[in-house]
Amino acid sequence: VLRALTDADRRELCLALAERPAQDGGWDPRALVDGHATADDLEIQLQHLHLPLLADEGFIDWNREHGTVSTGPNWADLEAVLSALDDNHDELPGSLR
Repeated sequence: VLRALTDADRRELCLALAERPAQDGGWDPRALVDGHATADDLEIQLQHLHLPLLADEGFIDWNREHGTVSTGPNWADLEAVLSALDDNHDELPGSLR
């Protein structure tokens, strides 16, 4: 869980997914890329680093064909730590968001 949350972009992706209600068909994580200072780099990192890592750990289900993600079978493990970090981000070094 901690390895998955060490990267700021991956935390942002997980926070965005946590804030969305479960929907049929999932959520398109490329929405994070819009307006991002390094949009091209982030899109490449999503496809080749962030999404594969989260999917391999079972935190997300990644539909590569449609480019969407939804919470995976191990999401609750990640969400518990993510929630604790988000709730206490003012007390932690650096910023969660």
